[in-house]
Amino acid sequence: MNSFNTHASASRPVAASVLLVALLAVGPRAFALTPGPTIIRQCPGCTNALAQFTIGSGNLLRAEFWTDGFRRAPMWPMLPALVKCPHCQKLFWIEDAKERAQRTGSGGEGDPWRHAKEPLEPVESDYLAAAGAANISRAHELYARRRARWLANDPARDNPKQKAQWTEARRKNLNRLAALLDESQDGELIPKAEIARELGDFDRCLQLLGRPLEKQWADTANLVVRLAREKQAQVAKLP
Repeated sequence: MNSFNTHASASRPVAASVLLVALLAVGPRAFALTPGPTIIRQCPGCTNALAQFTIGSGNLLRAEFWTDGFRRAPMWPMLPALVKCPHCQKLFWIEDAKERAQRTGSGGEGDPWRHAKEPLEPVESDYLAAAGAANISRAHELYARRRARWLANDPARDNPKQKAQWTEARRKNLNRLAALLDESQDGELIPKAEIARELGDFDRCLQLLGRPLEKQWADTANLVVRLAREKQAQVAKLP
């Protein structure tokens, strides 16, 4: 397990963020996301008990998708695989934290885990720190770098006047992410081409998407190609 610690000032509890987004999007009467059991885990750092929110069932009602692969789905949110302990601020992969118990509902006075806090969602600097950890697996590095990229693009998602600020650290992250992606696989070719477009390398983007793709990727590829031909670098929402 890799160890890393970073500043946590902007982190938020996972479950609170998920439920708030769902309620704001569809209203409490139409709330269709069903929570699963709460998993009580032990922080690998300070050993405090943490309450992991899970999803029992959901759907893609009112889901929105972007060219960078980000999905906003109030009824089926993407729960973080990398979290931060609210006690010691340690970052860790949730799968690596020892499971102590499971519970349904909020628990009562007899619940020994009723005071367990939720893990915090990482911020961009956390993901970049995780991605640079020694001996990180390809899957974990891809995950952390994608999440950092999504956070960098967030200001531009709903406001056409906003643009992502590609700092040196962010460019380094995108270049490393592109190097990890396998362009022989359609599902990884498109994000690789999209990275080139967002960094302003429109010729490279068009070159990568110059071959026929499987039908399931055609709509996304066509939009990315059109934006590259128009010399547009900003992340875009899929129709």
